[in-house]
Amino acid sequence: MSQRLVGQLSVAAPGTLQAIRSMIVESNGILMRFCPATLPTRARPRSTAAGRRTLRLPAFCLGPRSALLAASMLALSLVTAPPVTAKAAAPAKCMGGMQDSRGRSSVDGGEIAWEDESRFDDARRHAHRAWSQNGLDRVKFPADDASRIADLEWSDVNTTRSPWTDVLGYWKGQRGTDTLRLNRAYLGPGKRYGDTASRRMVAAHELGHALGFCHKNPEAYRSLMAPKAFDMPSNGKPTYRDRKNYHALWG
Repeated sequence: MSQRLVGQLSVAAPGTLQAIRSMIVESNGILMRFCPATLPTRARPRSTAAGRRTLRLPAFCLGPRSALLAASMLALSLVTAPPVTAKAAAPAKCMGGMQDSRGRSSVDGGEIAWEDESRFDDARRHAHRAWSQNGLDRVKFPADDASRIADLEWSDVNTTRSPWTDVLGYWKGQRGTDTLRLNRAYLGPGKRYGDTASRRMVAAHELGHALGFCHKNPEAYRSLMAPKAFDMPSNGKPTYRDRKNYHALWG
């Protein structure tokens, strides 16, 4: 029930409580008047121009002590609590004591401008879609052009030698353009992970690194950012927890 203060309470020195005359509160059509002690505490009809005595609104008079108490309560009721501001979510923690980080990403000015030297165009397109759907819209993925400097280069390697032994893909942040490499030795036609679903999953995982996400513990929750392919979702898309981590980092 809303209240509108239409009068004021005036209190002089002690012993002058009869000065309390004019605090009026309107609330849903009820008029309450705080009257001086010399007036009877009962409904007080008003005289009209025609001499009739009538009540324009239900009216009630209180004694001075009750008036002070009521005025105090009204003053408290008019004080509104400050708005509650939701605390921003902290970036998600990762394996190895790390946590998701904007500073360790390829994002520049709300976007990752990319150039493509990879044979796995379908996997790249899937990765861009996967991190652009279901409310994941803070970071854009425009293709590099004359108006932009590339933030990320998609390219391939084809080796099983160290440090690429059993490595399907790798994102590396560096000065200038970052690199995201997919390993044809494992993702190529006829290879163990040479199917479309596996390629898409690996590409989306590595793009997650480019967005600032580090490896998540698969024993804690299911995530596209698990370090091993068999722990990732087979559809190659961010899970519910991945989306929460996205919003915690990028809003």
